[in-house]
Amino acid sequence: MDFEDEFKQFVKEYEKSGYISNNLISPMYAKLIVNENKVLSKGEIEGVKIATKTKGKTLHVDVRIKRGYKIKRPIHMCFGVLSKDGIQKIYTKMILEENSEAKVLAHCFFPNSKSVKHIMDGKFILKNGARLVYDEEHFHGKNGATVITNVKINLKKNAKYESTFKTKKGIIGKLNLTYKSVVGDDSVANLYTKVYGRKNDKIVVHEEARLVGKNSRALLESRVAATQKSKCEVKSVMLGIGDFSKGHVDCTEIIEGKGVVSAIPIIEVKNKTSHITHEASLGRVNKKQLETLMSKGLSEEEAIEIIIKGMLR
Repeated sequence: MDFEDEFKQFVKEYEKSGYISNNLISPMYAKLIVNENKVLSKGEIEGVKIATKTKGKTLHVDVRIKRGYKIKRPIHMCFGVLSKDGIQKIYTKMILEENSEAKVLAHCFFPNSKSVKHIMDGKFILKNGARLVYDEEHFHGKNGATVITNVKINLKKNAKYESTFKTKKGIIGKLNLTYKSVVGDDSVANLYTKVYGRKNDKIVVHEEARLVGKNSRALLESRVAATQKSKCEVKSVMLGIGDFSKGHVDCTEIIEGKGVVSAIPIIEVKNKTSHITHEASLGRVNKKQLETLMSKGLSEEEAIEIIIKGMLR
């Protein structure tokens, strides 16, 4: 398959997932499309610089949002492996300079996977006053893949970071997801994770926020469903270090069939002015919601599917 055919296949998968492929072609959008470690398409716009370099079998991606630029249209970053097997290694460094703003839509596609492995290491630096929204969505096939993601986020003064990780379609396979954030003075980090485990999926989520700055704030919110024979573990770590820092950990996990779920909250306060709260819910779907949907003619299986998808929306 040559580059043009690979690009067309990527566009096809993008459209099958419900997105408008014009955004991958239009020069009005900054973008990066990668199959394995090959860059199929790259586009920059004013205020956004994207550089790529292959070192060994790892593709290094450097994204920089210039000082003071507020990027109105989302930056599209598409990573995937279109073949049945293969290893994709990505190292992404993203720097938002002072008072810049951007939104990234990251999509990962493994539609034909039988033994695909996707490894992504990331380092995000938000300088003073910067804002970043990072939405990552995964689309897998019938057999799953191995996904290992490690991201470190560093927020300087008065910065704001919001990320959402979602598994949107297919069998996950093995997922090991780690997000670690360091939150500076007057900064905010909100991390959302939404994962649906099926069959024999094995899912481990480690989310962490270190509130080191004065008036720093963070939210770690996870929504996880373990159905059939899947296993899901969520470890949430919140450390209150800075003066008047505030944090909240919110974990909801649903279990069905022979699924197994576990939540491991670690809350540590090292400053008497810091305030951290935690809430967790583990168990079956809400019985009243289930009965209401079944009274409208749905089977129990259909009703459970709707409830879980609603939680992960």
